[in-house]
Amino acid sequence: MVSRVFKSVHAVLLSWAFVAVAMMVIGPAQAAGVQVGGPAKVTSPGGYSSLATKAQRPGGVKVIVGANAPFSPEAVLSKTAFEAQRTAIVSAQDKVVSELQSAGLKPASHYKFKYVPYLAMTLDSASLNKLIASSNVLNIQEDVPDKAIEAIPWDVSLIGASDLQNIGVTGSGIAVAVLDTGVDKTHPYLSGAVVSEACYSSNDPTYSSTSICPGGVTESTAAGSAMPYTSGVCPEGECDHGTHVSGTVAGRAGVGGGSPGPGVAPEASIIAIQVFSVFPVGECGSGATSPCAKTFSSDQMKGLERVYDLRGTYTIASLNMSLGGGSSATNCDTDSRKPIIDLLRAAGIASAIASGNDHLCGYISYPACISTAVSVGATDSGDNVASFSNSASFLSLFAPGVSIVSSVPGDTYAEWNGTSMATPHVAGAWALMKQNHPTTSVTDILDAFTSTGTSVTDAGKCPSVTKKRINVYEAFNALGNNVQLTVVLAGNKKGVVSATGLVCSTKTKTCTGTYTAGTSVDITATANSGSFFDGWTNCTSPDGNVCHMTVNSATTVTATFNTPPKVFASPSSVNFGNVNISNPASKIVTVKNTGNSHLTISSAIISSGAVSGGTIGSGTLDPVSAEFEITDTSCVTTLAKNETCTITVIPAPASADSWGARTGLIVIESDDPKSPKTVKLTAKFAPPKISAPSTLNFGTVKIVAITPPTKTVRIKNTGTSDLLISNIVMRNSSPTLQLGDWSACGTLVKNAYCDVPVTFTPSDTIQVIDYLDITSNDPDLKKQPVATVTVKGKGK
Repeated sequence: MVSRVFKSVHAVLLSWAFVAVAMMVIGPAQAAGVQVGGPAKVTSPGGYSSLATKAQRPGGVKVIVGANAPFSPEAVLSKTAFEAQRTAIVSAQDKVVSELQSAGLKPASHYKFKYVPYLAMTLDSASLNKLIASSNVLNIQEDVPDKAIEAIPWDVSLIGASDLQNIGVTGSGIAVAVLDTGVDKTHPYLSGAVVSEACYSSNDPTYSSTSICPGGVTESTAAGSAMPYTSGVCPEGECDHGTHVSGTVAGRAGVGGGSPGPGVAPEASIIAIQVFSVFPVGECGSGATSPCAKTFSSDQMKGLERVYDLRGTYTIASLNMSLGGGSSATNCDTDSRKPIIDLLRAAGIASAIASGNDHLCGYISYPACISTAVSVGATDSGDNVASFSNSASFLSLFAPGVSIVSSVPGDTYAEWNGTSMATPHVAGAWALMKQNHPTTSVTDILDAFTSTGTSVTDAGKCPSVTKKRINVYEAFNALGNNVQLTVVLAGNKKGVVSATGLVCSTKTKTCTGTYTAGTSVDITATANSGSFFDGWTNCTSPDGNVCHMTVNSATTVTATFNTPPKVFASPSSVNFGNVNISNPASKIVTVKNTGNSHLTISSAIISSGAVSGGTIGSGTLDPVSAEFEITDTSCVTTLAKNETCTITVIPAPASADSWGARTGLIVIESDDPKSPKTVKLTAKFAPPKISAPSTLNFGTVKIVAITPPTKTVRIKNTGTSDLLISNIVMRNSSPTLQLGDWSACGTLVKNAYCDVPVTFTPSDTIQVIDYLDITSNDPDLKKQPVATVTVKGKGK
């Protein structure tokens, strides 16, 4: 409930206290077809006569109908019993609808709630009277629209939240549901806070209300459905309220730009549920000059059921309802919202609801007056009860609600007053309590709040009322500064975990221990035979199979045991064939984890494969490198199941004379129990081979030839590796046989050749013989150190 300062509840929300008195003296109904005593089924203000009058309007009247079915919170029922209860609820709801249809009557609309025996309907007079007279109906309540009851965040140190934040209790892992006008999840103060969204809003002809949900739908759980102004329907300022409330609950720390500092639980999550609709000026109360946002009880009930649906998805500590209307001097347990609030409470979720801003003593608003809700009044920074705050003996708690600064849409902040602002202090405090005490009941946490904190008396208007203004730090300590550590054993195989103070049952996969906050705990995981420890989840300092933890808050750590990882290498052997020693080509080996656990590869090296002390897998690998080299690898890493990495390897001769066949291994060390994995490498370092004619014969050449003849010796590399020619000479340096330029013959790749010119200039008729010696790296011993070409010629 909110006011700036203080937007009062609209006049349409009458004081229910006086109506309650009137209901006690209403006589038997005179309307035709209404069973005597039946009108007592109407539990809303004004009783049957008010409801019957409204049913005569065009479009009828919106109501919530209680079907005749047994109901208990599901948390107290066995699985068989709550499944039977759900079946009975559906049957009872169907009977109500069928009874109307059989009589030729049809409600303008109807909605069946999922977990509680209620239906939301729009009825005309005939349908209303039929249901009042029906044994299938227990009660009928008008579905009236409530107004928001405004809010304010401020220095959370007053309630002890900052003391808990300083020791790491921040609401992490805990969610709070906010049923309001939506939440601007893009606001910096709420960055990352919203984890789920929903919208329940009404297009109702009776009140001329318009849905605020995106696209004008009446229900949505899509992302963005709780953004307050996305639809363009809500008037400016009317849908700021939920963002302000959420900032108080979970405003983030370290945000500049006017931020008031961290909210109560700055690492909690927000489940944003928009339950408001837009109403025309005529439905907004006397003095209204523009449309307003209000919320039907039926939409609130849909939102509450949504919270119940999400209880297994998120750890939900509480929900915040800073809304309401009317007032009651006693607990209003005939209210149709009570059964679903009971369901939530039994599931460990507290419903924090604003007491109202009507300046009342002895009365609080609906639905805060429900006995199983946690009703919240407002105080100022001096621990005085705010003058606007409703107070009563059955109020649960006070919390700060004056001059509260929090987020509003548009990346800005505003200071508001109201019990709406006090309520999120309580909802956020519940998240802090739940973080360390996840299994503690709503009742026990409420008892901790009401037995600690500061006693505040409403001296100004209601001196008989003294309640506690919450101090979450004191309440936290009242429950004990002990925190629970839970270790969950997950995976498809078995293992055990152990730590001092950790209690594990042989029949469960969960181990628990209770420790004083700040205790350091070392948890050791040991895999059973055939099992493999696959790692920790949520461990702050993992060290192999040991998890080092300092337990400051309730924490759950997961130890996973699976079938072992397995290294698979493809190909299992690599044959490079004939390798050019000067320019070897690389090949890639792909490594894959074909097991179930994460595979950690510690190294990938080249080895000659020689082993001392046994075979590979049992002995020690010879560290002497074979003539191969790993040039690149992505495999010194951790691989998930079916994930791959690669190793690039090339032949790497030890010298330029490393000719012949070579073998080696890629050795892959990992936590595969059958480590190491090896890949065989083979290559033949093929030499170069020089090819040249054995003889160069000039034949008979005229001595007086003007131009001496020149012939060439073709030298070719017919081998694989590069042929390196280091020298070519005429052995005897004959003056008649002259060697030409051979510089093109320095390096010859495979199949390359060069031509070496030789000129013959005879000086007499004697036959000349010399030898062309070619020095190269051809390793053929028959041609070492030179290849020789016999050169001869004769003059005439």
